Amino acid sequence: GGMINASKCFWQLIKPTQCPNTGKIIYSTAADCLGEVVLKLPDDEDIQDVIPRYEPSVANRTLGARLAPDGNVHAEIKSRYDKAKQWSVSLRKAQLSNADCWVAYRSCVCSAVSYPLLGQQCTVEDLSKTQGVMDQIACHALGLNEHFPRALLHGTVSLGGIGVPTLWADALADKLAYFMHHMRVCDDVGRQLTVSAAITQL
Repeated sequence: GGMINASKCFWQLIKPTQCPNTGKIIYSTAADCLGEVVLKLPDDEDIQDVIPRYEPSVANRTLGARLAPDGNVHAEIKSRYDKAKQWSVSLRKAQLSNADCWVAYRSCVCSAVSYPLLGQQCTVEDLSKTQGVMDQIACHALGLNEHFPRALLHGTVSLGGIGVPTLWADALADKLAYFMHHMRVCDDVGRQLTVSAAITQL
């Protein structure tokens, strides 16, 4: 106990460079910046493990989320789509009633698919394929044809819609809630947000 499991470790070097002409941020690759990380056993330094290195564009699963240092969301989007498809197949095989399927959708499927999105910068287009799968699950649970108009499915109840939120809307609401929380308690994150907002206004 207490020893680092090298097979579960990896490292990435984050060295951004801004192009003077376009302003685009480019991250140095392993070929640009050589180096390795080696773990040695304290009792026998002849036994060592080389920790694998990944490029900044590679996202690895950490605590359920797949974060890439360069900010791309490709791995997370694929993971969310696969998760939604897995739930879709499982619910079809389960042959649940519409009521039970709706409960499963709201209590299990939505949380399982959407929880990493809070820490990602995904657009509506990024989530479109995954949203399509989620819409089919929701329509089946509500006893609707899977081609039911999405404007009505996601529209607010006050305007005649059913009020089923999209993945992007749910993630945005969670981000706003956390933003307001940190601003109100004025913790370290809240102070950093205040400084960032002040600099942006300048």
